Amino acid sequence: MIVYATRRLLGMIPVLFFIAVVTFALMHAVPGGPWDRDKRLPPQALANVEAKYGLDKPVFAPSWRVWEQEFWRELPDTQFVNYITDAIRGDLGVSYRQLNRPVADILLEGIRISATLGLMALVLSTVVGMAFGILSALRQNSWLDYACVAFATLGASVPNFVLGLLLMVLFTVHLHWLPSSGWANPTTFFFLSIPSNWKQLVMPLIALSAFPTAYIMRVVRASLLEVLHQDYVRTARAKGLAEHVVVMRHMLRNAFIPVLTVLGPVAAFLVTGSFIIEYLFAIPGIGRQLVYSISARDYGVIMGATLFYAVVIAAANLIVDLIYVIVDPRIRY
Repeated sequence: MIVYATRRLLGMIPVLFFIAVVTFALMHAVPGGPWDRDKRLPPQALANVEAKYGLDKPVFAPSWRVWEQEFWRELPDTQFVNYITDAIRGDLGVSYRQLNRPVADILLEGIRISATLGLMALVLSTVVGMAFGILSALRQNSWLDYACVAFATLGASVPNFVLGLLLMVLFTVHLHWLPSSGWANPTTFFFLSIPSNWKQLVMPLIALSAFPTAYIMRVVRASLLEVLHQDYVRTARAKGLAEHVVVMRHMLRNAFIPVLTVLGPVAAFLVTGSFIIEYLFAIPGIGRQLVYSISARDYGVIMGATLFYAVVIAAANLIVDLIYVIVDPRIRY
């Protein structure tokens, strides 16, 4: 187990490096820079600003000849090499658009809110999705099964931003029950940041968890239907075990591995924040910060958030693989 986990952790290094190369290349391939949205600066002022942040240097390498001559003596003085060497030391740079604020501070502040919203959405989607999936599988071809499948189809078909707008029209514009945006006076609880007005959580949670709930429900239903008529299930019922014991101890445990497989990416997606939902409901999480940074070409925040997302997704997949052993003792690494 330890050897496997170590091998996977080492395997994350080339993955993160490849993501950094692709993201860095795409950012600099787009015309313009961080200051193009402001009033056009004089050429000398623009050159001074770019020199201050190192944006006047070559992106990857000055030239192949310089690369061949100097690489083995010292690393080339380029934007990408400087960023990678700083990132290895834990320095993700500064935000060009937020008064030189460190990117690490921006991510730390935003991830508290995104993680709070994401964890709540993960718990809600897992509980509701598994409950509906179990009911649908145990009542196959009944009206309850058809209703659950229709709910899952609707949740998977409607985009979360469309659902969010519909919720805002219904509960904010017409009924005046829920606020449309904000994250007022958050209270810190461990690593989480919970708003003082719980009503601000309702619509973002529903909009964010609709698709994961439908996805988990379909996977649970399909997995249970696959094991429903297995020999060990018939044997357990023939022994006189209660139905809930048969479902929870025998059926669900064996059907949980496919569910666990999808829970890893779903958890990483929810916890790191949904760009559209945070932007739509004006939630100051990491996703909203990234949307603003992309529109402003704030290279530091874009790179820091992208690498952070990559680390979270890779770590979530590794954790899922390690939990496989607990769920199914037959699996060995």
